[in-house]
Amino acid sequence: GNEGGAHWEAKYVFSQTGRKIHNKIDASFSFKDGMIISHKDHFNLHNWATQAMGIKGWLIGWSLFFKKQLQNQTNKLLSRFENSL
Repeated sequence: GNEGGAHWEAKYVFSQTGRKIHNKIDASFSFKDGMIISHKDHFNLHNWATQAMGIKGWLIGWSLFFKKQLQNQTNKLLSRFENSL
């Protein structure tokens, strides 16, 4: 088919704080010509922020401002990685 999904759990140490993360993620995919053309992860950002940053994450992890800042930072890291290939 042209669509698919997966449930996966990421366990790692968040490098910026040294805190342990256990993130439960549902992913959705779109395919074209046998290749992934879209991949979206869905998870509880507030839970992730609390694990990653403790009380600070708990206080701000629910906000749209936090979500936008995190998306901007992640997009910059992804672009840097793509440019290094």
